[in-house]
Amino acid sequence: MDIKWSLLTAAVVLIKDGQVLLLKRQNTGIMDGKWALPWGKVDPGESMIQACIRETKEEIGLDLSKNNIDRIILWDDSKSFFDTNSTLAFYGIVRNYEWNIENKEPEKCKQIKWFPIQDLPKNIVDYLPSVIKAIRNQKSYFEKGFEN
Repeated sequence: MDIKWSLLTAAVVLIKDGQVLLLKRQNTGIMDGKWALPWGKVDPGESMIQACIRETKEEIGLDLSKNNIDRIILWDDSKSFFDTNSTLAFYGIVRNYEWNIENKEPEKCKQIKWFPIQDLPKNIVDYLPSVIKAIRNQKSYFEKGFEN
């Protein structure tokens, strides 16, 4: 039997002056060459907010706290790129922060850049337009791939 599982991930959407911070992925085996948010898997025993804080520190060196996360979005995706049954992704929105960003994982991140939210690059990860749309529409939950 082909056993599949669900995956919990956490990402941070960093917004400043109408721009979003994206990282260009490399050498990860997952969506390499595409622009993405800082993100990763939630570790066992870790909350989704703790994962957002940890991933942000590991990838771009920001020391966030729970108080820095403005709001959250949940995305339930039945067609995961991880070959799982589903992925539940947690997106923490951070605004108005003291931005002192550095590439802490240059082996996995080719470049870090701010992009206008209204003018994202073409080579972005497939979930990003839905996340940006949810932020614009003040949505806190969206899903993909489930039958009614």
